[in-house]
Amino acid sequence: MKKLISMSVVVLLLLFVLPSAARAQYDTGRFGFKLYGGLNYLGGGDLNKSAEGWGSAWIDLCEASGYTVSNKFAAANLGMNFGGEFLYMFTPSMGASLGVGYIQASSNTSLQTSPALPAGLDFYWKPAISAIPITATFYYFLPSGGSLKFFFNLGVGYYIAKADLGMGGWFIIPWQWDLKSTGGGLGFHGGLGLEFGLSPMLGIIAELKGRYASFSNFEGSVDWIWPALPSINATVEGPLSAWDDGGKTYVEMLDTMPAGDRAAKVDFSGFSFFVGIVIHF
Repeated sequence: MKKLISMSVVVLLLLFVLPSAARAQYDTGRFGFKLYGGLNYLGGGDLNKSAEGWGSAWIDLCEASGYTVSNKFAAANLGMNFGGEFLYMFTPSMGASLGVGYIQASSNTSLQTSPALPAGLDFYWKPAISAIPITATFYYFLPSGGSLKFFFNLGVGYYIAKADLGMGGWFIIPWQWDLKSTGGGLGFHGGLGLEFGLSPMLGIIAELKGRYASFSNFEGSVDWIWPALPSINATVEGPLSAWDDGGKTYVEMLDTMPAGDRAAKVDFSGFSFFVGIVIHF
């Protein structure tokens, strides 16, 4: 009987002490992990502006050849954003994280003509913009006594970026253009969000995040492909450049930047909305 009473006392003490210790750990510091995914919008810079420039050039060619055009090239603005962060809460209100993510946007459009262009002569536009940001972020949670907590964050990231473009059509004979380039640098971000705690260890988050990240240092290669004359196919390596003419923007890649061109800007600035989970441990 004495052993039973002693064991009961110990169990009661543990039931009282362990939750208190867990609360104390939460109040003084806590690690966590955040996983998220959602929708992304980005500006695209000169690469997206050139959709109108190159599109209008090929529309003029088609119309001059007797075709009616009912479509246009679309910019790459919409895509996905997902990633993860390792969190540390200094206090219940303030914390910091290190993370890695992935943002992208793409489009795939072609000019629709009447009558229809012969096979192999269609004009198409396939931009694909993406980046892997490696981020450091500061968090501040507004005081809250319930399961729902509102927060905002500010941070900096290093963006490992890609800008690819496929374009094709015809000028006397069919041709295709396959461009791949890389660049990147520092960007900045900030966001507003909320966390709903399902338990002391698990929560659901929803967040709206904006960012500024614009780079003009892209270099790579472009493959010129001539399906009817493969012997003249060629690959050119150099900087991604842009020029303006008649209020329109065009991008190109040559081995050296032509006089009058400038370094093309690829702009990842924009915003994302995503949801996810956060695990505290």
